This record gives sequence, structure tokens and C-alpha cells, in this order.
Amino acid sequence: MTSDNLYRAPDADLALPAEPAPPPVDVRRFQPFQLAHLRDLFFRPSRFFAPDVRPGPAWAVSLACWLMGISYVIDRIDIKMMQADVAGTHRNPLTEKLVASWDAYWAALLIGGMLAGAMIWFVGGWWYRLRLRWSGAVAPDAREARLAYVFAGLVFCLPALIVTLLLTLRFESYAAAWSAEPLDGLLLPVFMVWSCATGWLAARTKFGVTGPLPLLLFLILPVLVYMAAIGGFAYIYYRFAG
Repeated sequence: MTSDNLYRAPDADLALPAEPAPPPVDVRRFQPFQLAHLRDLFFRPSRFFAPDVRPGPAWAVSLACWLMGISYVIDRIDIKMMQADVAGTHRNPLTEKLVASWDAYWAALLIGGMLAGAMIWFVGGWWYRLRLRWSGAVAPDAREARLAYVFAGLVFCLPALIVTLLLTLRFESYAAAWSAEPLDGLLLPVFMVWSCATGWLAARTKFGVTGPLPLLLFLILPVLVYMAAIGGFAYIYYRFAG
């Protein structure tokens, strides 16, 4: 018997079989703009953001980003008009031209929405993923985080676009709609809070983050910031713009 055999462990030749790798998650893609899936987005987000499903195809994701971008441009124009009203000055020539005609207004929304949508995809998705990491999610997938952020945002931007379409049918220009102060926009803060709640539920369902910190980062703080901004703008507008 050789020295190698003397010092060999008794079970050295009995190698344990390697543990099988966990099976990959069977991810199913769905068309998010179908009525049934939009209903899930608004009323059953835990189904829309289930871990084994993912919104697609690519054109649907691009459309969602575009719609988010259009809503962003609407907000920017509104802020410019509010600033002019509060300051008691004339609107700048570009804003005045955009709000004087629906053709110019919608052209700005459709073209500017493309650029804003790209910014929302990268910057907004980065911010959503950062909050996931702060909430305890381990290496959350960047694309999954961007998808969750964009589609949760649709809960606000789709009603905002519907309101804008209704204004287009009712008034001769956006300037006329602004002067008339229609009541349609009073519902938008409700959908803004709804959108924040959807983003929080998406974080819980898709990425498994739970506890008070995700609730604070995804729901409480965003709602407080939005409400403070809306309340501040409303006070300043009606106090100084009459």
C-alpha cells in the first residue's frame, strides 16, 4: 500500500453529485395596451407586474415611453403659462405660438414627447432602480426597473392625455381652454396618487421589497412632494394671478 493510499480519506472517491441549477423563470410577454391588461394595470397591478410576465413587444414599450413624454411636455407648457400668469407678464413668443393653435400644440407634444420619453426611460428608470436598491432589492435588473417605472406612470399620463383630447374637442385652442379653467383637470391629482401607489405595488410584486422603507420611498414621499407642489402652485396662482 502506497503512502498516498494511507492518507486518502475513506470517502474521497465518493464525490457528491452537483446540485442542479434552478430552472429559469418562464417569462411570458403580453401586449400591455390590450383592454384586459390596462384594466389589470389600473385595478390589479399585482397581476400586471407579476414576476413571470413582462410587457412587450418593443413597440408597446416605446409607445408607453412616448405617451409618458407627451404628458411631461404638457406639464412643461402648463408651468410656463402659470409662470407668466403669476408674474403678470406676457407669455414668451414660443409658448404663445404653441397655445394659440391646436396644430402647433399637438405638434410640440408629439415631437417633444419623443425626446422626453427617452429621458424618462433612462433617468426615471435609474431613479426607480436606485430606490429599489435602497429598499433592499439585490441587483435589480435595470430594464425591469425601467419597465415598472414607465408602466406605473401610465396610470397618471393616460388620464392626462384623455383630458387634453377632451379639451381639444371643446375649445378652439389651448389658450382658450386655459382661460376657461375647465374642471377636467381636478381629477388628475387623484390619478397622480394612484400612479404612485401602482409604482409601490410594482416594487413589491416584481422585486419583492416589503416593509416601511419601500412604502416611504415609493408612495408616501412622492405623494407628499406632488401634493406640496400642486398646493404651492395653486396657492401662488390664485393668490397672485387672480
